[in-house]
Amino acid sequence: MPDTVRDLIKDAGVTAGVLEPSEEFSGTDVVDALKQLNRILEQLNLDKNFPPYKFREKVTGAGNPITIGNDPSATIQMRRPNIITSVGYVLGGVLNPLRELPEDNFDNYSTMETDVGYPDYYIVRREWPLMSIQLYPQMASNLDIVVTGETSFGEWNLDTNVDLPDGYHAYLEYKLAERLALRYGNISFELLKSEAEEILANVKRVNNKSLLVSKRGAITSKGRYNIYNDSHGGFK
Repeated sequence: MPDTVRDLIKDAGVTAGVLEPSEEFSGTDVVDALKQLNRILEQLNLDKNFPPYKFREKVTGAGNPITIGNDPSATIQMRRPNIITSVGYVLGGVLNPLRELPEDNFDNYSTMETDVGYPDYYIVRREWPLMSIQLYPQMASNLDIVVTGETSFGEWNLDTNVDLPDGYHAYLEYKLAERLALRYGNISFELLKSEAEEILANVKRVNNKSLLVSKRGAITSKGRYNIYNDSHGGFK
C-alpha cells in the first residue's frame, strides 16, 4: 500500500509498464500524472461522500502573516482551508485564543503594524492560492501559534498521505495506470480499465467499514461509511 501520492503515482507507472521499479517519473511527467489523479478523484466526488475534516496545526516562530496552502512557500502546507475556526498562541503551556476581526479591517493594518507585543487579534485573508492569517499586534517573540479549521477532501499534492477506506488504493492505482498506459502507449489500457472497474465494483460491496483518513489526506471521522449506497450507517 502506498504511503504518499508520489508513491501511488510511481506504482501506477510500474503497473502501466511505463516505469521500471527502480525508476521515477521526471518532473513534468509526475506533475501530469498528479493532474490525472486529481481528475479521477474529482470524478469519484469524495467531497459529497465524506464530511469536511478538522485540522489543528502548531507553528513556532512563524512570520506574520501565516500562510496556508499547497505551495512550498506556505507556512502551513496543506489544502487551502474552507474555514479557520480559531487562532491562538501558547505561553507558559497555556493556549491564549485570539479574537477574529473582519477581513476589511486589513485595510487599516498599515496603521496598526508598528505596534509590537503579544497578539490579541487575527484577520483571515481568503486569497488564492494561499490563505493568510495576519496577527495584531506583531509578535514580540517567537511564539507557538495554534491554528484550527476545517477543509474538505479537495485535490491531492505529491506529499499527501494516501489513507482511504479499503479498496480505494488499488482502484486509484489501476485507474491512473489506465490513463498513463493510454498516454504512453506501453500496454493495453483496455486490460487495465477492466481491472479498475472490477476493483471499484468490489469496493462498492464493502459496507460499514470504519473510516480513518489522515488530516493531509482527507477526513478524520469516527463514523462508519456505507460505500455501496453513499450513506453513513450511524456513529459510534
